[in-house]
Amino acid sequence: MVTEGPMRSTIFEKLLPLLAYVIGSCICLGAALASAGLLYNQENAFKAGLYLILTLAGMSGGFYFYFRALRVLSAKRRVLSYPAAHRPKP
Repeated sequence: MVTEGPMRSTIFEKLLPLLAYVIGSCICLGAALASAGLLYNQENAFKAGLYLILTLAGMSGGFYFYFRALRVLSAKRRVLSYPAAHRPKP
């Protein structure tokens, strides 16, 4: 059964970006976790700094994609705000 109209477009407009952001967040956080594991027993200062930067970059990318997914899930405002000069009087 093929649904037509606004229901189908809403599903594709929300579901596909949501899946992309969730998968991106999992990949970034997984890479950060792996680099943190490599950082744990590192004795070389250069490699430790490199793993630290990779860990921080992975965490920031993961949180970025996580909050983008939350933005997709949040409801959009349906009421447009009026400019101050054109507001209706109560």
